[in-house]
This record gives sequence, structure tokens and C-alpha cells, in this order.
Amino acid sequence: MTYKEFFGGWRCRDGYANHTLYINCFRPDKLSTVAEILQSNEWVSRTIAELEGYITALREYQQELSKRAAQLETMGYKLLLTLKRYRRYQGGVEYYITLTKTLDDGTQIKELSETYTGKERRQAIARFEALKKQRPGIEAVKDIEKESWER
Repeated sequence: MTYKEFFGGWRCRDGYANHTLYINCFRPDKLSTVAEILQSNEWVSRTIAELEGYITALREYQQELSKRAAQLETMGYKLLLTLKRYRRYQGGVEYYITLTKTLDDGTQIKELSETYTGKERRQAIARFEALKKQRPGIEAVKDIEKESWER
């Protein structure tokens, strides 16, 4: 089994694989006939072969993980700082500050996420401006105006 087969089929969804192994064996002293012993030996042989396949796949997976780590360390990225105003359904306003790193392959990593209440509006704006000043040239989006349906 290769690691790609490990992530294939019905066991894998959205890049996540789940393999559950069940190993059923009888104690040798509980087996009463040679036929039962031969059958148990056959089951054990198949289980060992399956486990060796998993070991091979997981070793390949380890190599792919190290390749991905090297890619992430050398890949270019851009940062996006946002300040967004949300009107809550129950009433009240919240301000969200997020700092998102977008890698060249499209992967997004949220590096910072802060929430402020409507009464803390000034602190949210001050924090946004401070973060913007700390990182010159960063793309910054400030969306704190009331929506048209709020007026």
C-alpha cells in the first residue's frame, strides 16, 4: 500500500484518513483442533501482511510530511489585516480584527483574531492602526461603516 492509497477510497474525506484496525485472535490453549489452529494462523498471516502495508504507507507519509514542511518554510506569503464591524442578530455591535497569512499555494493561516464589543470601538481602531504601523506595506481592510439595512 502506498500513502496515496492510504488517503484514497471511502475512508478519506477532505484530506483526512481514518483507518481502524481490528485484530481478533484466540489464545492457543483455547483452540481444540488442528483446523482451528491452521485457520488462526492464516488470519494472523493476513493481518501481518496488512500491518506491513500500513507501515510502508506511513513511512512514505512521513517523507511527504517532511517535504511539505520544507515547502511551508520556503514558500512566499502575503499578510492581510482586517477590521470588520458586525451587527449581531440579538442586538449590539462587535468589531473583529484578524491577521491572515496567505501562502502562495492558497493556504490561509489565521495568525491573529481579536474581538471587541461596540463600547470598545476606539480600542479596536487603535489596535488596528498599531498593527498596521508595525507592518509597513501590509494590505489592510477597514470595514466599520454601518450597513445600508441598519439605517
